[in-house]
Amino acid sequence: MQLLKITTTPIEYKIQVDHASLKVNQNDPVQLNARVTPLKMQIRMDNIEVRLDTSKARHSLGYRTVTDIVGEASQRGVQVAMDATAQYAAIGNQMAQIQNKQDIPSILAQSLYRQPTTTTVFLPVHGGLDISWKPNEMDLKFEPGTIHNEWQSAKFNMEYVPSRYQMSILQYPKVTIEYVGGPNYVPPSADPNYEEK
Repeated sequence: MQLLKITTTPIEYKIQVDHASLKVNQNDPVQLNARVTPLKMQIRMDNIEVRLDTSKARHSLGYRTVTDIVGEASQRGVQVAMDATAQYAAIGNQMAQIQNKQDIPSILAQSLYRQPTTTTVFLPVHGGLDISWKPNEMDLKFEPGTIHNEWQSAKFNMEYVPSRYQMSILQYPKVTIEYVGGPNYVPPSADPNYEEK
């Protein structure tokens, strides 16, 4: 007859494993900023210039400007004053030589009856047309275009989560020993149900 009942309860546990992970977040993407300066071409052109000057020919024909008239009048006045001075000096020199039987009335008569000299000219005296010219000019300025690139690299935020191992004990192991027999009396005659054999 079996007097002991042995009951075994095994351990009960739960294992949870979280694998390692790497999280990559891109905050700023790659950017390219391109600044383009266009090419420039500047063309400056001066046309040909032809100058036709007829001022000398018109002057010789009597067509004068106010400036010419004033200038000629002043020169003529100076020349007339110089001629009159020379004439009076010559008359005075002749009158001073009375000892050579110079007659004063005849000296004065010579100066009064003096005839001016004349000349024949063909008009216009100077050339008819003065032509001068300036050649055309072209100035070419060229500036090549440029491209300036600015790169902005991407920015990454990396987060590493290590692996995790977790074990939870749900039930601890145990051994239960149960006595299923009755009490033992010593001496056996102490058992209330004892019967003599």
